[in-house]
Amino acid sequence: MKAYKSTFILFFLLLFAGMIEKVNAQNEYYDAVAIAKSLDKNGNFGPKQFTVLHKYFTGKTDNQIATDLSNNPFLKSYFNAASLATVPEDYLKNATSLSSIGNLNVTNFADGIAQFLIQRGKEEIEVAFFQRMQTFTRKYPEVKIVFPSTANFINSIDSYNYSAMLPALRAAFQKDMNSLTSNLINLRTPASYSGYSTDTAIKKRANQICAFLNTTLPGRSGIGALIVANGITKGNNAADIINQLANDPISDPKTADDIFTNSIQFVNVLSQSLRSNDQGKIWITRQQINDFVKDNDALQIYLGLLYAHDQNNAHHIQFILTKTTITLTTFLANLKANWSRASSTFVQSFTDVANAASDIADNSKNILDVKKQGDQSSILTYANYVSSISGFLKLSMTLLPNNSNVQSELSEIGGAVSKFNAIIDDAGNSYYYIKSQNYGALVLSTSSIVAEIVGANYPFKNDYITYGTFMADIIEAKSSSDVQSAIEAVALPAGSYSVKQKSKYNISLNGYIGYTADINQGQGVTAPIGFSGTLGSKKGIPVTLFIGLIDVGSFVSYRLNNGTTDQIKQQVTLESIIAPSAQIFFEIPKWPVAIGGGVRMTPKVSYSTATNMTSTVPSKVAANISILIDIPFFTLHNKTF
Repeated sequence: MKAYKSTFILFFLLLFAGMIEKVNAQNEYYDAVAIAKSLDKNGNFGPKQFTVLHKYFTGKTDNQIATDLSNNPFLKSYFNAASLATVPEDYLKNATSLSSIGNLNVTNFADGIAQFLIQRGKEEIEVAFFQRMQTFTRKYPEVKIVFPSTANFINSIDSYNYSAMLPALRAAFQKDMNSLTSNLINLRTPASYSGYSTDTAIKKRANQICAFLNTTLPGRSGIGALIVANGITKGNNAADIINQLANDPISDPKTADDIFTNSIQFVNVLSQSLRSNDQGKIWITRQQINDFVKDNDALQIYLGLLYAHDQNNAHHIQFILTKTTITLTTFLANLKANWSRASSTFVQSFTDVANAASDIADNSKNILDVKKQGDQSSILTYANYVSSISGFLKLSMTLLPNNSNVQSELSEIGGAVSKFNAIIDDAGNSYYYIKSQNYGALVLSTSSIVAEIVGANYPFKNDYITYGTFMADIIEAKSSSDVQSAIEAVALPAGSYSVKQKSKYNISLNGYIGYTADINQGQGVTAPIGFSGTLGSKKGIPVTLFIGLIDVGSFVSYRLNNGTTDQIKQQVTLESIIAPSAQIFFEIPKWPVAIGGGVRMTPKVSYSTATNMTSTVPSKVAANISILIDIPFFTLHNKTF
């Protein structure tokens, strides 16, 4: 508190020190020298010197001054009402006195305050954004799972410390982004939800989401695609990823012996049957495949071995369709029985699958070769690798339905795996986006996955994209201005104003910036500064009594429209910013916004006309209503509840 009071005292000492310096700048000596140098050819001065003389004839009109001069034994011989002599303009700019302190030049002072209010207004809005982000992570327990480091960090610091903590927060963002696929998979596990065992609302929501992800076809399809993406991100080879997918609970025949599960099992059988024995290779090569399918005997023996493998397996691959159930052995038997008619289609589709597996092996080898040479793989290399895995999975999933000429009912399989095939590209691309550090695209890609798999349980899609994109922009920011732009791009209106709202009462040196309408007078930008007394509220609307002293709204308006005040031609005097007021504001809870009104004295405004003449709008008392951003400068006294 002492520090705030000291700063507050210094603030006004600086202002009045500037005034005193100006007061002492011109006295009788300097005024006399200035007038003497400005006399006309007849040695006279006239009414144009009254600007200087007014301080020696306090409160008198020009006519009264002229009368007094004619009776002044020293000045009457110099005064001639017809004289056009003028005191130099530069001298008048520097001249003032205690009696005319309203003409004090405060251009730089007013501009400095205007800059401060604009910047602080932005900062208050930024803090509001961070508080909304904090609320977002608390409102949805699943957000803490998807962005665990971010949620833990952002909920452990006060809102007004975000600016100082941004570097650490940025690291938390990046950690979550790089683990996004595995974090999304954790949504299916009840134990991942913080508060699951103690909060009934969280438990209910978590059970709904987990049931959807673990038991429904869209949910399981999405988790399956994420398992593939996560395996790629961790650097596992594609065959092992497929085997992991086949052994995951979402494709366990004991719990869900449906078309999706059996399709996954079939893909894994194909994958394992084409594994290469050569060191450093996943599957057999494209050349081996081409030679293999041309050897009719070898191909038919291979199919016979697949038949035997399934026949002796604990779980037989089977597809429970609408009107019938078709097992893998049944399909193979019918294929053999109709070989002359159906073999060409089957051989082509099988070759496509095998070649797709070979493409994965080739792309994987390209990445490994570059790493061995100590070079950095190009982004295109990773993109090709991801694309080839997606291609293999989709071709494998549709191999049987593409051979409906063997059994027409097999076409039904395509619909059951379509959700998985629709998501696998987005899921696979997440690896590419992480590798290329294109976190913005990663957010949009995973948002599509979440939308596909969570469906109606995804009411926060827009927030996910908003906050996720913000996190991505912060990670990718190259400079402090980039960080500022990222915050401004998504910030919405609450910060230090919250201290007032949450206190029993608070007294502060306060600024506001916003829009006001003076009833029957005018309207425009306002930026008053003065003292505020606020009665906070735990649940209701905080109320503030504001006693204003000055208003730099014209400077704020000029800066907002022109960016700088360097081109202002005229100087702003103290009377141009003095605006005493008494107003009552209602503070909108959790927002840095105040709405209210009262009575104020509008500042005296001078401006240049088209003919370069100076025109003045006098100060007036007016009732007004305003909507403003609340910007406390210093807390003078505060009492909490």
